[in-house]
Formats: sequence, structure tokens, C-alpha cells
Amino acid sequence: MSFTGGAAGGASVAAACAAGLKPVQLGLGGNNPLIVMPDAGPGRAARAAVDLLTTLNGQWCRGLGRLILPADIQDAVLDEAAGRLEALRAGPPLDDSGLGPLVHSRHRALVEGRRDALGGRVIAPTKVPAEGNYLAPALVTGVDPARVTEEIFGPVATVHPYRTLDEAVDLANGTGYGLEGHVAGTDEDAALAVAGRIRAGEVKVNGSSVMSLHLFAPRPAWGASGLGEEGTAETFRFFTNPQVVGVENAYALHSGDDLRPGDDA
Repeated sequence: MSFTGGAAGGASVAAACAAGLKPVQLGLGGNNPLIVMPDAGPGRAARAAVDLLTTLNGQWCRGLGRLILPADIQDAVLDEAAGRLEALRAGPPLDDSGLGPLVHSRHRALVEGRRDALGGRVIAPTKVPAEGNYLAPALVTGVDPARVTEEIFGPVATVHPYRTLDEAVDLANGTGYGLEGHVAGTDEDAALAVAGRIRAGEVKVNGSSVMSLHLFAPRPAWGASGLGEEGTAETFRFFTNPQVVGVENAYALHSGDDLRPGDDA
């Protein structure tokens, strides 16, 4: 059984499979962090945040959930991000727009309700059509990290300042999920060192693309994000029992009495 969905559904599927000892692969989402390194600069940080927030209109399990920023550049990054969001053109995908609608009206209402329940200050300057299931992408500041451990699954992310990289890593690892993480920084080696400390099956430095959804791209899941790896090749291996076949020509208790070709069995 392979299941992609929410944690409650995944737990039910796993329990049903356990009764018959059936293998089950689960992809259950995440609340993905983006750590902005101190040397990233407001422009690089804002681009990374907006791209991750709006890819696939925020409706993918590997989108941005929490933006973790150095406290001393938070305002500059948010100003840059607001400018990018304001310039974003929303409309039907076939009209060469940069942002489309959410999947249906009920989901739009759910995402909007979760955003409003966060409190804090909402930064959402994108102008969206009045008709249709459009929702302006939002960055929300002033929210206690302890209140945002679950994903929203839409173009909404909370913003959390930090003063040390240890604090940033603790914030990134502050949920039970472990699907994906992101790091943005000028010094690639320093960014990679921080990336290695994020508890997630996949961590990307200075970029992301929908190529991670390619059929043969491995997509590991840690913690509450699921079991096993997605991706065609990995999924086949997960559900295929290995078999070892080999010729020994010796026995452990009588290693000096080897069988040779032509010997009687």
C-alpha cells in the first residue's frame, strides 16, 4: 500500500496494513523551514522565501511553512519580500500568470481560516481576482513557534527571527515533521553545514524546483512526514523483497570437506 495524505489518514492506513503484515509507504506532508543565513542578504532571502511560498500556489507538501530569519535583517527581508509579492500577477495559469487559484473553495476557506487564526501581522500585498478561489500569499509575523507545528498546505508561512545559528536550527527542528528543509546563504559551505543539522529527509541549499517531483527523484520522509521513500525507483525497491542466490561449495561445520565439481551430492 502506498498512501499520500494527512497524518490521521496515514495512521489508519498503517494500522490496517499492520494486521496483515503488509508493507506500507506513507507520504504525510511537513511544515518545512527555510533558514536564512546571516550572510544571505535581503534580496537572496526574499527571493527564496517568495519562490517557496508561491510554487504550485503553495499547495504542495514541500512548500514553505516557516521562514527563519536573522533578527537584524528581518525587516529588510520582509520589505523585499513584500515588493516581490506585490509585483506578482495572479490569474488563470493559461494567462501566463505567476499565481493561480487554490484547488477549490472549501480549501481556500480552510487556508484563510488557518491564516487568520494565527494572529500576528499578515503581509499579503498581492492583488488577486475577486472571482475564483484565489488567496494572496501571506507571510505572518509575531506568532509563537510553538503554535505553528502543523502545516497549513497553502501559500501561508510564519516568520521567526533568530540571533544564533543554534537557535535557528532548534526552530527548524521544532516540529514532529521531517520532510524538507531549505537554507539560503552566500557561503555555500557554511550553508551546507547548517543544512546537515536540519532533521529532514531532503534539505536544499540556495534553490528549489519542481524537479524534486520527477518520477525518479528520491523523496525521503522522516518523523511524522511518513515512512519509506517516494519516487518510482525507491518505491519499487521498497515493495520488492530482496533475494540472495549464490554458490557456496562449503559448509560452516565441515569447511575442510568442500564439495567439488563432479563429486556425488
